[in-house]
Parts: sequence; structure tokens; C-alpha cells
Amino acid sequence: MRVFTTTRGKGKKIRHIPTLEDTMVHLEAYLKEFHFISGKDTLLFYTVHDGMRTKMSPGTVDYLLKKYAEQKAVIDGSFPRNLHAHMFRHSIAIAMYKRGVPLSYIKDFLGHANFDIVAVYSYADGETISEALRKADHEQASVPKV
Repeated sequence: MRVFTTTRGKGKKIRHIPTLEDTMVHLEAYLKEFHFISGKDTLLFYTVHDGMRTKMSPGTVDYLLKKYAEQKAVIDGSFPRNLHAHMFRHSIAIAMYKRGVPLSYIKDFLGHANFDIVAVYSYADGETISEALRKADHEQASVPKV
């Protein structure tokens, strides 16, 4: 079952994000450990400066992602060392597109205003082309010769 998480995004727009149950379990654990106070202006992710909670900067997010990506890359050499936040958006959009999710849904999910921005996800990579060729070859082989 999926639930919706409501948050304020870029431009202070209210976003309703479909969230998987497993993700909610982790989010609730995070909230229980790091959020003793709540309210509409409470930051979900924050840093502490001089004992005060402040908005986490994009630079801090990038630093943390790169730090933990480097640790993972030591264990798994195929893991990207130069991980950054936008890679998550791009990866989920590509995965959704490959699984047949219409671009209009991807546009809405990512919160884009128009299709021009989402069109970047509609390219065919080597894996997608190979799969299409396998399907075409299989379909051609199953058509009776006249």
C-alpha cells in the first residue's frame, strides 16, 4: 500500500508525494529520532549551527552524498563516486520511463511545468535498444511465413 507524504517544495509549493510503506517506516524512525518538535515550519532535514537548527544547504547535501558514496565505492567499485542529489531524480525518472510510465505522469511526479524538461528522460539507452531488438526478433520468428 502507498501513502502520500505532503511537503513544501521548491517555490514553497505544496507537494503530495506517493511514498512506499517501506520508505515510511524509515521516515518515521528518522522523525522519531531527530524531530522532537513539529510544526508547519519545521525543517525535515537540517544542520545545527550554534545550537540552532538551520536549513541544510545544497553544498552540505552534496558533501554528505559524496562522503557516503566514496565509502560505498570502496566496497563496490561500480558505485558512482560523484553522487549528487539530481542523480536520484534522474535515476527514478529513467526507471519509471523504462517500465512504461507515461511521460505526463513522470512530469507530474517530478513537479515539472512542461514536457520539454521531461523529454530528456525519453531517450533509449543501449539496454533499452537491445531489449527492443530481442522482442522484435522474437516476434518476427513467431510470425508464420506465407
